[in-house]
Amino acid sequence: MRDFADRENLQAAGLGEVLPSLRLLVNDEAALLGGRWDRIVLAGVSMGAATAVHLLFNLDIPASTGGTLATPMGFSCRCPFAGRDLAGMRNIFGFTWAPDHDHVIRPTPVLLEHCADDPLVLIESGRDLWETLRGLVQRLSGMNTRVEDSGSIRLMAQMAQWTF
Repeated sequence: MRDFADRENLQAAGLGEVLPSLRLLVNDEAALLGGRWDRIVLAGVSMGAATAVHLLFNLDIPASTGGTLATPMGFSCRCPFAGRDLAGMRNIFGFTWAPDHDHVIRPTPVLLEHCADDPLVLIESGRDLWETLRGLVQRLSGMNTRVEDSGSIRLMAQMAQWTF
């Protein structure tokens, strides 16, 4: 399967099912950290990373608690519904708890890695996610490096100074 747009309805159903539960889990984790959302790292591989990114798109973190996550990290990932703006991606799910602003996304640094094409998620899909995030995230800078001609790329965000 190369064109995920052909089955967007299945992706929307799956993400729509899991994102509310993940939101509650992350909220509980933030509570355990004394409200420090900025110490939470979301990470995933392939669809797990796509899920982390869509959770970021739909989170509303109070400014009084930092207003941001530490970072989402994605490995060999893509962005379901790429090509839409933020509101368009949020409207797919219709969550009543999704914010109508980008205050959480803008300051959140993001790390993306994609080492080589695999049978399902091509490097080009990772680049599409990069382009989607580049339009949304302030602290996103990239490196596009090839490692020994393997086709590896590294797309990396400026990471804030960590105070763990």
